[in-house]
Parts: sequence; C-alpha cells; structure tokens
Amino acid sequence: MAASAHKPILQTIRSSGLGGPSVVRGVGALIQVVVASVGAQTYGADGFSDYFVYFGWIKIVSAVGLLGLNYELLRCVAATPGSAGPLFRSAVRSGAARVVVATGLALTITAIATELTAQLAVIYAVGAIGSALVDLGAAMLKGLGRATLGLFIEFVLAPLAVLGALIGAQVVDTDIDIISGVHAGTVIGTGLLTLGWAFRTSSGDPPTVVVRAGLQLALMTTANVLLWSLPIVGSSWLDEPEVATFLAVNIRILSATTLLLHVLGAVYSKRFAAAAAVRDVQLLESERRRAQLLAAAGTTLVLVPILILRSSVLEVFGVGAGDAGDLLLIMAGGQILNGLSGLSAEFALMTNRPDIEALSAVVSLVVATLIVALSLVLDVWTGTSLALGYAGAVALRATISYVRCFLGIRSQGAGYLGR
Repeated sequence: MAASAHKPILQTIRSSGLGGPSVVRGVGALIQVVVASVGAQTYGADGFSDYFVYFGWIKIVSAVGLLGLNYELLRCVAATPGSAGPLFRSAVRSGAARVVVATGLALTITAIATELTAQLAVIYAVGAIGSALVDLGAAMLKGLGRATLGLFIEFVLAPLAVLGALIGAQVVDTDIDIISGVHAGTVIGTGLLTLGWAFRTSSGDPPTVVVRAGLQLALMTTANVLLWSLPIVGSSWLDEPEVATFLAVNIRILSATTLLLHVLGAVYSKRFAAAAAVRDVQLLESERRRAQLLAAAGTTLVLVPILILRSSVLEVFGVGAGDAGDLLLIMAGGQILNGLSGLSAEFALMTNRPDIEALSAVVSLVVATLIVALSLVLDVWTGTSLALGYAGAVALRATISYVRCFLGIRSQGAGYLGR
C-alpha cells in the first residue's frame, strides 16, 4: 500500500490545506461556547433563551428559503471560478423570492403563536435575510478556494460581534433584543458587502448562468438545519423559557464532536471520492474502516470526559446541572451513535449517492417531528421530549446512513457505486 495512506491525520490536514479552515472553524465554535456562557451568566438561562430562539429561527428560515442553493453554488463556483460573480448573482436571484416568502410566513406563524413585537419582527426578518446572504457568500468564497475567509464570515464574524455586545452589556444595561439586533446587523452588513462585490464583478460573464439545487440536495441540507434548530425554536412554546438555553448550550457542548467529524470529513472526503472515481472497492472499504475507527475513537475521547464532568462543564455556562445535565445525557446518546457510525454523510456524497443521505436526513426529521407531536398530543410538551426528538433523529440518521452506505458497499461491491 502507498506510503501516503499511512500519513498521520494531522500531517494530512496540513498537506491538504485544511489547517487554516480547521482552525477558523474551531475558533468559531469556541466563540459560540463563550457567547453561550457569557450570555447565560449575564441574562440568566431564561433571559438569554430569547437570543437562542432568534438564532435558531433565522437558521430555519434561511435553510427553507435557500433549499441547498448555497451548496450547489459552491459546486458551480469550484467548477468555473472565473464566473464566481455571475454565479453568485444567479443564486441570489433564484433564492431571493423563496427567502422573502419563507421569512413572511415564519413571521406570521410566530406572531400568532407568541407575542412578537414590531421591533423583534424587524430583527428576525433582517437576520434571516442576512443569514441567507452570508451562507451564499461563504459558499462562493469556498468555491474560489478561499475556505478560511468563507468560514470566517460564516462562523466567526457575527458571533464575535455578539460577544462584543455581551461584554458591553456588563457595563451598560442592554436589552436582550439589542443583542439579537447586533447579530442581525452584522450578518446583513456582511451579506450586502458580499453581494456588492459580486455585482461589481462583470469580467468574463457568460451569457446565461443559472444556479439551482436538486431535490435531494435541498431535502438533505434543509433537514440538517432543522434537526438542531427546531428543538430550540420549539422550546419557545414552553412555560419554561430556560429550556431553550439548556438545549442550545448542550448542542454547543456536543459540537466538540461535530467539529472533530467535520475535520475528519474534510480529510476523508477527498479519499472517498478518489477511490470511488477509479471504482476501487477494496481501497474504498479500507478508507471507510480507517475513518470510522478515527471517528469512533475521537467521539469517545471527547464525549466521555464531558459527560463525567457535566456538572462542572454546565456551571461554566451559568446553568444548573440538574435539568440541563439530564438533557445533555439524552442528547449525547444520539451524538455518540453518530460518531460510532463513522463518516456516513461524507461517504454517501463522495460516492455519488446523495439519495442515501437525503433519505436518512428526511426520515430522521420526520421521526423527530413525530416524537414532538406525540408529546403535544399527550400533553407532555417538555424539554425531555425535545431532547429525545433531537437524540432520536441524530441516532436514526446515523443508523440509516451506516446500514445503506457501509453495509451496502460490503454486500454490493462496485454495484453500490452504480454506473
């Protein structure tokens, strides 16, 4: 076997140019953790829940409006980087109406279900539209090979502004809606700057450029966002607003394993794709086993200490270890199974089987929705049902992907890859 197959994972990250993006992604996750900690300690678990609900809300609306358009834009720009400007403009034209309609419908539903002030409605609308523009701008930059900058505007810039506002709130009494407004203003400003750059880029424009996402990609990417954001937004209907903070804090704690899988996925995606391209089933299976071993080991090493020390970890975020700790244990169950199953999502996409990942994402989302709906019918709408919905969805998705991808390649061999 080639010596390159035995290169250590860190050496692979450095040689593949993933060091910078991985660091930026890690810094973004760390800032989110600090924001959650400072925010909960400043406003209390119940007070800061308003920000988490806002954040989950705009991510849902952005995902529903874009329907995977940002991922398709990334693919198109990577294929024809000289047309990045017109491709970005095409994506904006394709998604603008959907984002606006999704924002309007979501605001209507929210106004009916909760007490939504005019000020907050504006913040929500601006945040959703800005988030969609930032997602498209980050995708364009990644397609141009500027992944570090793309990840910076996607995961670091707005949270950094929020952290600054929270630090300022230690000196000047600041309403929680202002904190959400700072985030909304940052993303809309970043999005408009990116849009302005794209509209000034005109050299080499092709006569017609159209960017549209396929159904499978739309289903998969939208379900991905809904899986983690729906429980947080759904908690806004509870009589205990602090549950939103508990769920959001736990998701950020568990994001340590998500970041690990993200880095591993960035490394092994190229390997999966290369093996699939030459239809080398033996090499594909070898890379699959190695990726699964690293994912399982990494997830275990990260999560076990967190769960053992969960009381101390949660105290850092200013939330009690009682209810929040119980919810963390439930939610960690799904994340552990996700890590043990390996890089199933990357495997499916890089072996040209997006249908598998789309199916697993949609089925898991349906199951999560059913769990929450059942709790409504039985009048047990609690944080536990939301945590179970999250954990069940993550676990089911990982199981479906694992069975169909990894066991499929074993039983079908090259037939799994199609023609």
